[in-house]
Amino acid sequence: MSAAAKAGKGPPGPSVVTINLLGPFTITVDRRAAGPWPRPTAKRLCELVFLSHGRRVSRDLAREELFPGLDAHAGARALSKALSLARGVLSELGGPAAGLLQGDLGHNWISPAILAKTDLEALEEALMAALAMVPGQDRDDRLVAALSEDAGLLADEPYTEWALRPLERLKALRQEARLTLARDRTRGAGHSRPEAVVAAWESCWGHDTACEEAAAALMRSYSAQGQRHLVVRTYERCRSALEELGLVTLGSVAKGGDFNAV
Repeated sequence: MSAAAKAGKGPPGPSVVTINLLGPFTITVDRRAAGPWPRPTAKRLCELVFLSHGRRVSRDLAREELFPGLDAHAGARALSKALSLARGVLSELGGPAAGLLQGDLGHNWISPAILAKTDLEALEEALMAALAMVPGQDRDDRLVAALSEDAGLLADEPYTEWALRPLERLKALRQEARLTLARDRTRGAGHSRPEAVVAAWESCWGHDTACEEAAAALMRSYSAQGQRHLVVRTYERCRSALEELGLVTLGSVAKGGDFNAV
C-alpha cells in the first residue's frame, strides 16, 4: 500500500466540468475557464444545449434558434461552423471538456459520460430540497441560503426566446421559496420576529408587485405599525400592477390590508 493510501489520501478524483448559467456564462475545469470564444454563436450553442431537455437539441431546432435569419442550407452550414468553433475552444480547455459537446447529422448533445455540473441545477435542487422540509429554523436557513444566489440566467446574453422557459421556471421556483419563507415566519416558524416577517413579505412583493397575498400581508403589518403612507403606497402599486395584467378586482388586497380602516 502506498504512503498516500496509508495516510487516507488516494489519487485525485476525476476533474469536473463546471458550467455557470447564472450570471455570465462560463465553462471551467480545475479553475481554468474556456475562452475566448471566436464567435458568440459558438458560446450560445453550448448554452442552448445545456438548457435543452436532457442536454440534447435537434440540429434543426438549434439552427432555427441560433440562425433565424438564414435559410435552411446556410443555417446548417453556420451551425456546423459554430459546433466546430465551440469544440475547438473546449479542446483548448483540455481535460474532460474536450469531449463535452457532441454532434451528428441529427442532434447536438452534452456527453453523458462526462461529469458536468451546472449552477442552475444545483440551485434548483437546493430550493426544492428546502421546500420539501418541515417548517422550522432549518428550513428558514436553507431557504435564505438558496435565495441569496440571485444572479440572473445568462446575464451577459441579450434576450433569447429559447432561454425563456428555464428562466420562467427559475423565477417561479424562487418566488415559491420566498412565499414559503414568509408564510413560515408569519406562522411562527423560523425567524419569526416582526421585522423578519416584514422583510420576507417585502422580498416577495418586491419581486412581484401583483402578488395580492404579499401586498395584503404587508398592508396588515404596516397598518399595525401605524405607517399609513406605506399602506397606501402598497395598495396603489399592487392595484396598478394588477390593472396592467388586465385584472380588475383588488378586493382581497383591500380587505386583507384593512385599507379602509387606516
